[in-house]
Amino acid sequence: YHFDLYSPRDRFTCAKGAPKAVLNLTECSQETADLFKDKATEFARRGFRSLGVAYQKNNEPWVLLGMLSMFDPPREDTAQTIIESQQLGVP
Repeated sequence: YHFDLYSPRDRFTCAKGAPKAVLNLTECSQETADLFKDKATEFARRGFRSLGVAYQKNNEPWVLLGMLSMFDPPREDTAQTIIESQQLGVP
């Protein structure tokens, strides 16, 4: 398919967000949904954050494109910040 940004007849909408929320937009097979959820869980267990991505052409059903994983480690000063917060009475 050739994407034409200025096409008067085609409208594309893209969604990104929590994998489960994006998955709920789509009508993919149960097998695909299970694999998608399993991969999101695996990424989370390994310390990655994930974004699901899907698109819709005109008013057709949403199409699941995939998942982006990002490594988002805690900052070096996180432990000290938590200690200071607790000392100040922040629960």
